[in-house]
Amino acid sequence: MQEQLNECTLKDIPKDADRWFERLYRFTHDFVKLEVLCLGSGRASARNLELDGQKLRAVEQNPRASVRRIANQLEVSRMLVWRVLKENFLHPYHFQKVQSLQPQDYPLRMDFCQLMLDFHHRNIDFVCTILFTDEVTFTRDGILNLHNMHQWSDENPHPIIESHHQQTFLVNVWGGIVGDHLLGPFFLPRRLGAREYLNFLQTHLFDLMQDVQIELRQRLWYLHEGAPGLANKLAVSLTRFKCG
Repeated sequence: MQEQLNECTLKDIPKDADRWFERLYRFTHDFVKLEVLCLGSGRASARNLELDGQKLRAVEQNPRASVRRIANQLEVSRMLVWRVLKENFLHPYHFQKVQSLQPQDYPLRMDFCQLMLDFHHRNIDFVCTILFTDEVTFTRDGILNLHNMHQWSDENPHPIIESHHQQTFLVNVWGGIVGDHLLGPFFLPRRLGAREYLNFLQTHLFDLMQDVQIELRQRLWYLHEGAPGLANKLAVSLTRFKCG
């Protein structure tokens, strides 16, 4: 039986074979192969270990390789590759987007961290006096993740979702949090620059802080988002004078 399996390869599948038939072939081929390896001699067990080692080496050489690619390279099913990876405690961790930094940014970040530690040593509740802020822009298109969007049906309904509209709009929204107080949302102008941001700080910011205790407002530190157009010298001076 083992000799018959060795002679039977994926090349035996007709070129016009259906994709589902190919998947069925891969599954049954690997299943029978595993049965033979488990019930066979020590030589068969060694071959099983060698096959597992090939999968692990493929992941070690290219940690970003997909299970589908490894299965195609080794001519085995994806289920078999998944089993080997899980048995060796390997998990497909997702990438996380981070902000791109310039070389001069790293020492500035270290200085900021050291400054935060110094303030914390002086006052253990210092973090509670920081007003953390951020701005976000909402558009008509939004963010579409088609990978997680599907529609169940016994036949393909060809579902669609509209995007890239000819008539668009956007809304800039500001929000803040200090201690256990949420501030906002506040809708900023469509074109947001240093002058508009400074006007927001002078005119609207402290109206949003009416529910914050006066004692906390007197010790408040305003954390700017850091965008060059927003955190200019005038805005920084203003918030230091009124909040610091």
